[in-house]
Amino acid sequence: MEDFGNRHKDSSAKYVQGELPPLPPEYNEIVKSLDKEMLAAAKKTKGLFKKAFFIIWPSVIAITAILVFIFSGDTSIIFGVGGFLGAFISAIAAFIYKLLTKAKSAEVFMAKLKKELVGKILKFVNSNLSFSNEGISKEVYDKADLIGGRRFESEDSIDGKVNGLNVKVSECKLTLTETVSFNGIFIQLELSSVNLSTPLKIIPHFASESNFDKRPNLNPLAQTRYVYKRINIEKEDQIALDPTMQKSDYEFFCKDKQVANSFINQGRLKVLDYIFTKYKDERASVLSTLPFLKDHDANSGIYMSIIGNMLYIALDWNEDLFAADVLLEEGIEETGLAQKIHRDLHFINQIINEVSLLDKVNG
Repeated sequence: MEDFGNRHKDSSAKYVQGELPPLPPEYNEIVKSLDKEMLAAAKKTKGLFKKAFFIIWPSVIAITAILVFIFSGDTSIIFGVGGFLGAFISAIAAFIYKLLTKAKSAEVFMAKLKKELVGKILKFVNSNLSFSNEGISKEVYDKADLIGGRRFESEDSIDGKVNGLNVKVSECKLTLTETVSFNGIFIQLELSSVNLSTPLKIIPHFASESNFDKRPNLNPLAQTRYVYKRINIEKEDQIALDPTMQKSDYEFFCKDKQVANSFINQGRLKVLDYIFTKYKDERASVLSTLPFLKDHDANSGIYMSIIGNMLYIALDWNEDLFAADVLLEEGIEETGLAQKIHRDLHFINQIINEVSLLDKVNG
């Protein structure tokens, strides 16, 4: 799951200020144990191409030579053409075999890493949360009705309770043709004091403005994910805030103004703007180099919808949360992966805690 964020330090490092409390010594032992397994897995795939080639080569040479003889009848070219084609086919087969073996080895190791390291660090961060490497279905994601896409991918989930509220967090990516429409963290939070009869959508101001910009003379070869209508909102559903309320970084969309106003109050506006101000991601230096984007605010989006008593959040993240950068080549201890996982999980727990305040604030 890649995007602009991969050109810079990982996402949570932008938001987490100061030093986190160190992981207990027991996690060092887990890292060392996993590093040994990673090294063992790497040794199994080392030299695999040569081994596979010389196992496959004699059989392929023989079969190729027979076929050359059958179709040409000329024994003088059997060894030349047959040998060349046989070696070529063997090299391709050995390369594919090595890739598949290495990918399978990496998959098995990553499943263990997530169980042994991610799951245990999550318990250290919040004992009420648990980790699963299973994602969510598109049907679950679509309930939020926030950002659409044709191709849907999801992996890794966090379940449990924060401040007494049921929560589920998943990594999700949606693609519209060749363009990524959403790549980030999807949060479902079950509210206890809010239950809206009509869906309410809470969208960053910059995102709602660019969402309705049609750009009539746009060169289709230069399109980016910010140019088309990205968010499922209608301009006519936009709610005008009471003039007595503070100015907000968010816009509100609802087909029933009374329902919207039953939720919007000064206290919740403060929570929303605190969250947006704290977690916005300034990427103007990257986006300004792309066509048609120089005039756009480059804050990453924190999009929300409330449907019934469920609060949904789509948070742009733009990187894989728990994958090692160079699996089976650099060790966990060497890359600082455990510290990164700790920081990412701390961030996720922190933002859920802060968003849950929307359930508590009534004025």
